[in-house]
Amino acid sequence: MSKAYLMYQDASKELLDDRDNHIAFQINTTLNDDEIGIAFFGAAHSITDKLNKDIDIDVIQMFTDEISLNLLKG
Repeated sequence: MSKAYLMYQDASKELLDDRDNHIAFQINTTLNDDEIGIAFFGAAHSITDKLNKDIDIDVIQMFTDEISLNLLKG
């Protein structure tokens, strides 16, 4: 692998982590106790471990309903 590619890999991981930290900070500071939030993230993101512990999280790994499965068949 080229040196440039390896530098890109390192930078992209750091940028993704910075982005995840920013998103988690925004959720932590703006979601009120009586509110429900819905967020959709790609598989590369890691947000749940950065959220406040008092936030209940339900993670859906894959859509398995009939509509989503038909979309995947495309």
